[in-house]
Amino acid sequence: RPDICISSDFIVGFPGETDADFEQTMKLIEDVDFDQSLSFIYSKRPGTPAANLFDPTPDAATHERLATLQNTINFHATKISEAMVGSTQRILVTGPSKKNPNELTGKTENMRQVNFAGGTDLIGQFVDVVITAALANSLRARVAIDRNHIHAFCRHSRESGNPMALKAKALGSRSPPCGVRTDEQNASHDAEPMTDGIIQP
Repeated sequence: RPDICISSDFIVGFPGETDADFEQTMKLIEDVDFDQSLSFIYSKRPGTPAANLFDPTPDAATHERLATLQNTINFHATKISEAMVGSTQRILVTGPSKKNPNELTGKTENMRQVNFAGGTDLIGQFVDVVITAALANSLRARVAIDRNHIHAFCRHSRESGNPMALKAKALGSRSPPCGVRTDEQNASHDAEPMTDGIIQP
């Protein structure tokens, strides 16, 4: 699986860690291309054998190693996020976005936070979304809609009196039902996501 994402935990500055030891850690990170990590500087724990070990490494050098490790993994993570733009991802919708309660948020299989416009009925559901932008700590997306979903939505719109159903009649056969663009059309049109993933023509 060339697209698999791997994360791990790293401790920097264990007593006696040499430059060669750290270089081997960095080589492993480069070879595996780790996506995310929890990384920190070793701290003594009373009652453990390592608590009494002598460490000749200067504190400044240990902090520099940690910064090098974290910057490298962050670089890998950014590359992976940017490569996801334009792809369709299945996410678990967990609830409203913390930064914008009018939007929803969810997680991808590789643990990316995704924010997008959608109805609250999607909370707790698995939803296919198209990634539209990679930000520093999250992704932006729109709901992916295929023709079967469009027809089902239009049928529901007519039954519920949704005004989008009226637009479908006005648009005629030249546009998809309910004025919703298909994924093929959205691929060539930079449209902003609307509520419930509906894109205006």
